[in-house]
Parts: sequence; C-alpha cells; structure tokens
Amino acid sequence: MEPRALNVDQRVSPGPGVPRPWLGVHFVCANKYVRVYRDADGAKYTARCPACGRCAVFRVGPGGTESRQFEVSCR
Repeated sequence: MEPRALNVDQRVSPGPGVPRPWLGVHFVCANKYVRVYRDADGAKYTARCPACGRCAVFRVGPGGTESRQFEVSCR
C-alpha cells in the first residue's frame, strides 16, 4: 500500500536550539496517538502506525493547512 500524503504549511526550518515542528496523529484503527517531527530536510512528516506499521506522509508545501492534529485510519 502506498503511503498517503497531505500538504501541510511551509515554514522555514528553525535554527539551532529551537524545537523542530511536529504534528499530532491519531491512528484510529489502533486507537493510538503519536507525535511526529518534521524530517531533517524539512520536506515532510512521516507517521508510522504503531499497530500495523503503515505510513502516512504529510508533505510540507505552499497552500497547506495550519492544522496540527490529524486522524488517520489504516483500514
């Protein structure tokens, strides 16, 4: 199964000592919440379901959303 992707807002990477941006992802199928940090290159967030291991990818890009909380179902 291909990872699903959703564009999120584009922000400049923080400098040293500044926490990395994160998203809250609730995997409905597993009833688990995970905090996902932006990848080091600043291009995406990758969330992995703690029950089945499937990935959901949230791309960073123009025209994205300001939302920081998402629900994902692997089924």
